[in-house]
Amino acid sequence: MNQLHTQLVDEDHEMQTQKVRELPREKLESMGRYVAIDCEMVGAGFKGSRSLLARVAVVNYHGHVLLDAYVKPSEPVTDYRTWVSGIRKSDLDGGRDFESVQREVAELLEGRVLVGHALKNDLSALMLTHPPLDVRDTLKYPGFRTKGSKTAPALRKLAANILQLRIQDGEHSPIVDAKTAMLLYRQVKPEWEAMVAPRKYKARVVKAKTKERFAKLRQEISDQQQQQNANIS
Repeated sequence: MNQLHTQLVDEDHEMQTQKVRELPREKLESMGRYVAIDCEMVGAGFKGSRSLLARVAVVNYHGHVLLDAYVKPSEPVTDYRTWVSGIRKSDLDGGRDFESVQREVAELLEGRVLVGHALKNDLSALMLTHPPLDVRDTLKYPGFRTKGSKTAPALRKLAANILQLRIQDGEHSPIVDAKTAMLLYRQVKPEWEAMVAPRKYKARVVKAKTKERFAKLRQEISDQQQQQNANIS
């Protein structure tokens, strides 16, 4: 437990004390099919009630960091939420523009299975969407919920109960949280994918039938046009 916790924290510290190089475009193909993401927010507006993206981390299936970026706020920050976000003003002074980070994240996510915890919040902060069949949200996985409980499990609790890993003792790290979500997914990957498989099959069938209907409709329209042209001539 302590060894894994120390490893994750040390790796996060290393990423924060050196510039993270962007993944070369030619290596995107070798990233693998699975990525995990986590975002940290700061507050804007009255009493910091409105969330703004401040930092985003993306890791691959093996926990290798693909992206760790601070994001320059688009409006004044009224609450850095440092006690939980770990974000300070100095972090954002040299942050990247939102649009450039958004584009890079979208490129990393395209065509891949997205893993994370409470992904709705992360995608909303990034103003992105992802195909539902390619989303693996540890907040929603039935096997992670306590029987009879109506409360969604916190990532910290899942890490402790399933991975025997202590995280989020104070300020959060998106690298640690993304890696933790991926570790949780890997614990139950066969069972989770077995649950998703029937939905994927149904989606393929619906897509094929829709394609067939559109092809038939296009042919009918083409036949009608040919008939009209023949009548005119």
